Amino acid sequence: MVLLTALSILGFVLVVLWTNLVGESKRVIAISNDVMSVFRDPAMDDEAREKAAQKASLQLFKSFFGLLIRFAAAIAGAIVPIGLASLTGWIPLHESIGFLSRIDVIVVTTGMMIALWWMSNAISREDKDGYSAMDRALHHVALSGSAIPKILFEMEQSRFPATSPDPTGPHIVVCGLARAGTTVITRDIYATGLFGSLTYRDMPFAMAPNSFNSTTSSASLEAKERSHGDGVIVDLDSAEAIDEVFWRVHAGEDYIRKDRLVPHVPSADHIKLFREYRRLILHKTGKQRYLAKANNTALRLDQLAAELDDTLFVVPFRNPLDQARSLKRQHQRFSGSSKFQRKYMAWLGHFEFGDTHRPFAFQNMPRGTPDALNYWLDIWLDVYASLLTVSGRRENVILVSYDDLCVDPTYQGAVLEKLEIGEFGFAELKQRQADHDNEAERVPERVHSLYLTMRARALELVNQ
Repeated sequence: MVLLTALSILGFVLVVLWTNLVGESKRVIAISNDVMSVFRDPAMDDEAREKAAQKASLQLFKSFFGLLIRFAAAIAGAIVPIGLASLTGWIPLHESIGFLSRIDVIVVTTGMMIALWWMSNAISREDKDGYSAMDRALHHVALSGSAIPKILFEMEQSRFPATSPDPTGPHIVVCGLARAGTTVITRDIYATGLFGSLTYRDMPFAMAPNSFNSTTSSASLEAKERSHGDGVIVDLDSAEAIDEVFWRVHAGEDYIRKDRLVPHVPSADHIKLFREYRRLILHKTGKQRYLAKANNTALRLDQLAAELDDTLFVVPFRNPLDQARSLKRQHQRFSGSSKFQRKYMAWLGHFEFGDTHRPFAFQNMPRGTPDALNYWLDIWLDVYASLLTVSGRRENVILVSYDDLCVDPTYQGAVLEKLEIGEFGFAELKQRQADHDNEAERVPERVHSLYLTMRARALELVNQ
């Protein structure tokens, strides 16, 4: 019953925002003030006053009629969930009306409406960043906090079948430290057409992709270069790192700290829920194999790899000097973002760089500040030392040398075979500008030694 109430309130608020009911109400008030000013203006003669009053009154009548339609639509938005609950037999109509008529429920829902109304006004005052007020409001409602995202997820579970087709091969999760080629590898795997994945089209309802599929399926957006400025072209159907919303909502307190992200061991309940989430994504996409790019999976990799033996976890890495430089550049590029953009990145669990940056801290925090290259090299060493250890004891954790993947066809073939997509290829691989001269002298010896060990481990695939 509480879920139904929340859905009813959500329906009302979304229609209010979509129809701009608040803005139209303010316009009606402004027109009313104009009408009154006409009668108070001593400089106008009776004939001019009558013409002005008639014109303003006609505008006022049209605006009142439009306001009435908008208000009726908002009421319908609140009633639809109740009607659907009754028609489907979920909650009888008389029980819904009885519950919503209780004084305590009226008080609580009124309070929620006032809070959401205040939030919508606050959103409209935020800095502009390419998102409309409606877009920003929807993102606030669907992604912020954990209460509503959990409700949306529970709604998905109750509405859609608890079965999924048998996979035709292993599921794949691409994870690890950013700027290692995780995006292009994910895109090439997704391009095979064998995998179901969340895409930009599923935003902002990442926790309920099936429930809102009809709403988002007709949306369109011109393909353009993503904000990283790295030549990667994206559109609404591009696979993206959205799945982390699930872990932030259900287990954020376990690994998100004020100044860092720390490793955590997901509970059995959370892993069970993640299997459900994966199933819902496959149901929505109609695919049999699941694909996700989720850098933060590195923080829970050991436990997930042990529990999800039907999944391969791909951990790309690059030459540490190049990867650290790239991380530093992106940090500078994403600094100075808007207030909404900072919230958006935090809701998605993206803390890799920029204003929301919180470093992975497996063993140690990086020294210095993000403006120094050694800061990022410290992170590289800390992250990959831990992931190398995990890969040594979990056969389904696959280290991938991105630099070798770009230039060695034999290695490419070995990786494709391991992922069970051998009949396909890598189309978007692009070796970045590199400077390997005197590499061992320009990075700490421990970093260089770890890189050589990881590269040797990754290339073992060729001989398997």
